[in-house]
Amino acid sequence: MCPGALRPPFTAFDMADLTLSVPTISCGHCKATIEKAVGEVPGVRRVSVDVARREVDVDFKGEPDAAPVVAAVERSHSVAGHRT
Repeated sequence: MCPGALRPPFTAFDMADLTLSVPTISCGHCKATIEKAVGEVPGVRRVSVDVARREVDVDFKGEPDAAPVVAAVERSHSVAGHRT
């Protein structure tokens, strides 16, 4: 194995990703609340909100499970005063 290569338990095949379009994302507060809520979903490895593209990118360890991520986005976004 070459130095710097991925080592178990993580390999390039362990991660899956999901991109959600959320047209009502409009500000840094949206970004922060969504990233915090989605980051707490079990199995989420990384979350990034792009306000300009109005997208939420989520990397999972293993198979993606969109349902709890969508619920977290809806919940956090409604707390911020938006409808999804």
